Amino acid sequence: MLSLKPVPDATDVWHHYSLCLCLYCHMIQHVGIGKIFHPGVASGGPTRDEGGADMPYSWSEPYFFCDQFTNDTVQSTAMQDWPNGTGCVQSQKCIECFEQAGTWGHPISLATTDCPDECYPEGLISNEAVRRLDFYGSKQREAEAANAEAEPFFLAVGFKRPHLAFKAPHKYFDLYPNDSISLAKNRNKPTGVPDVAMYMSGEIRGYPDVKSLATIANCQTEMPDWKALNLRKAYYSSVSLTDAHLGLVLDALDSNGLSNNTIIVLWGDHGYQLGEHGEWGKCTNFELGTHVPLIISAPNQKQRGTKSQAMVELLDLFPTLVDLAGLPQAPDLQGKSLIPILDDPQATVKEMAMSQFPRQVVCGRKGTPLSHSPMGYTIRTPLYRYTEWVRFNYSLAEPHPIWDEVQGTELYLHTGSAESSMDAFENENVAPDPKYAAVVKSLHDKLVANVNRSSGRE
Repeated sequence: MLSLKPVPDATDVWHHYSLCLCLYCHMIQHVGIGKIFHPGVASGGPTRDEGGADMPYSWSEPYFFCDQFTNDTVQSTAMQDWPNGTGCVQSQKCIECFEQAGTWGHPISLATTDCPDECYPEGLISNEAVRRLDFYGSKQREAEAANAEAEPFFLAVGFKRPHLAFKAPHKYFDLYPNDSISLAKNRNKPTGVPDVAMYMSGEIRGYPDVKSLATIANCQTEMPDWKALNLRKAYYSSVSLTDAHLGLVLDALDSNGLSNNTIIVLWGDHGYQLGEHGEWGKCTNFELGTHVPLIISAPNQKQRGTKSQAMVELLDLFPTLVDLAGLPQAPDLQGKSLIPILDDPQATVKEMAMSQFPRQVVCGRKGTPLSHSPMGYTIRTPLYRYTEWVRFNYSLAEPHPIWDEVQGTELYLHTGSAESSMDAFENENVAPDPKYAAVVKSLHDKLVANVNRSSGRE
């Protein structure tokens, strides 16, 4: 039940062979609901109101897109009245409810209302997903009655939240009493960190209620404690909204008798910082910006309900699902099948995980044209996180890093981080320390080799 948001240099995102295309080639019905690929222009689509230009190639039938603008309007070609529009639509009662709550038409970073869940994308998405699973369940029962096999299906369900804006009905905010919310423990940027590593919370500072309060000092974001606490509470509440509707989808799998023969994957496409290191948002190469949830459940899985500390990447989901489905592997995949780890949580399939993020707005610079914007590459091993910020050639013909124009280097120790709170880690950049010179050299070589190999530039 997924599609991928991979590392750009590792996948050649402009021309990649997607999981959905693989399923198409093997005649498996594949349906998309919610927010899977990034919507609209960012993924090659003509408007902001649909899921992107991938749609004709990725799905067996019209994609049920469902996102939400910051002013509470749900986002789809149907809601925005495009010809032959599809996707989610808010009822007039929902619009009136948001109007009465005073949130309709007002971009704000957080809000709670008495409006029902079905007024939010999460409720609309889960309703459609449950409808689809009811259909697949009926088809399976028909096949069983005829002593035949039901047709396999692939269902990708993408929930929006906890993406900004952090909005949910009152009942989810009520789960988190004010006295249960605390501030981030490590609210200062890491000592010795290069300025280019700091995102300065650009997205959340674009909301008027935050912009009027937040300031940038020493490349980190500062805001009043009361606002920070409210934002953290709203984030947790948004997570609970999505969690509740994920539960409805899983309940539908059970009630339709589909759980025992369905592969289920839960994952997120990025992490998030809620004031840690003076950052608010996802656009960093720190652990909290790149570490994502990943849960896999498969029929006949040898180890269930266990955790693994192995290094893995979202790139690994494609070959893992292909293996679990018994399909032939696609050629030239960068990911590795995670079946060895599903069989044995102590197993490993790779020595490191890589992420990357560009930095167009650099602290202390008046403006950086895209052609000179640095790219941040980071690798995580069991003991270290190593990051390099280098100049990048953004030519569509041959995008590539320029390794001899380094604008910043970071090294963070992670010994013991698997068993401890992340608040205790990545608070000191030790890359400049001479005693770690050999570690920096070794990780630099591995990073360069991995990027060059992934992008075919060995």
